[in-house]
Amino acid sequence: MRLFRTDRRGNPIPSWLQRKRPNTRRHPHLPQLFYLAQNRNWNGVILRARSHPHEISVQEDISGDTALHICCRLDPPQDVVSALREQAASIPNADGAIPLHIAATHRCSSETIKVLLKRTTSTQDGQYGECSPTCVLTRMGRAPIHYACFSFRGLSLQAFQLLLEARETKPL
Repeated sequence: MRLFRTDRRGNPIPSWLQRKRPNTRRHPHLPQLFYLAQNRNWNGVILRARSHPHEISVQEDISGDTALHICCRLDPPQDVVSALREQAASIPNADGAIPLHIAATHRCSSETIKVLLKRTTSTQDGQYGECSPTCVLTRMGRAPIHYACFSFRGLSLQAFQLLLEARETKPL
């Protein structure tokens, strides 16, 4: 007898309507720093960044995200961002977004935005030179202030003001 998935009334669901489960364990090669960031273990992230500094600039294969990109999605404390910022703040992911773009999209605090706005002199391959982080455009041609405006959660007024003032003081 063939078993079918059924709905709540007992009617069989055709196989083409059944959702396929994605492979949940796609990246077994990622360093421990990624998993600490995903689990919001902020003390562990700081300790791991100090003991294994080479893991800070490692990028995920598909998305190109670093551990700082992942942290910025979860509104990390200021200490975590400052521990990861020196090496990873200017590394773009596959979409061309630096962690400031991600932080502006995911409602990070004004303290986090302030730490990410500090000028970084070491950029990857000299790609952005001495440009302010607010001048960096993604592949779609958008700056972090655009992502703050598009954010469906809404950025706090203080964080939005920091982005706006940093954008005004730095020429393109």
